[in-house]
Amino acid sequence: VFLVGSERSAAVWSLFYSENVRLMSLAHAEAYSRRFPHLARLTLPKGAIDLVRNIPSRDVTLVSPLATLVAHESAHPALIQLLLQAAQEVHGEAGIFQRPGEFPRAGQADFPLSPEAERFYKSGKPFLQRYMPFWAANLLDRMFVMLLPVIALLIPILRFAPPLYIWRIRSRIYRHYGELKFLEAEVEAHPDRHSRDEWMEKLDAIEEAVQRIPTPLAFSDMLYTMRLHVGLVRQTIQRRAPAVKA
Repeated sequence: VFLVGSERSAAVWSLFYSENVRLMSLAHAEAYSRRFPHLARLTLPKGAIDLVRNIPSRDVTLVSPLATLVAHESAHPALIQLLLQAAQEVHGEAGIFQRPGEFPRAGQADFPLSPEAERFYKSGKPFLQRYMPFWAANLLDRMFVMLLPVIALLIPILRFAPPLYIWRIRSRIYRHYGELKFLEAEVEAHPDRHSRDEWMEKLDAIEEAVQRIPTPLAFSDMLYTMRLHVGLVRQTIQRRAPAVKA
């Protein structure tokens, strides 16, 4: 009779205490494990089953097949992580043939090891699942994967945002510099085209437009510089323009 089961199996346990059955030691156990990679050589120590009755009465060499946990290639990576964690909780305890945490492990198998399983055996649980429930950690992990391309796009945008913002503020003010320069040139070339008050009205319109520009405190110096230049043009009008249009 050939039985495959753990030492806790009821059938195996009853055979241990049967007077007419003796556990056979395999002399070629090492050879079997070398020829067949799915078999492992094990030693059942003397008295490991029952110290009082000294069962077994000697060290017994055995072979054991390695159970393989297999998932379909389309299985979600999160489910693979969950299955491995469950297997670790169920099979990670110490026993006669294994030490604590020895199973599950990445051994020789007929199927390739998935990347998720490989990461699990190297690093254990994912970082988030060590401190959070499975559903919350999985949700954050998905959000990170979705946000990663967005972050990659935002990095260059944020890099050029400050210069673009500065250019935008400056352009609002510098746009009126063209009007001011044109007005000054016109006063210099044809001062009698308008009366002094009419020239002042044009200049006041430019100054009021500049004052209505919403400007952060960091750029207030530009506004004061603009007002200074308006004052210079005002002096030019006072000096060149006639009080009454000719």
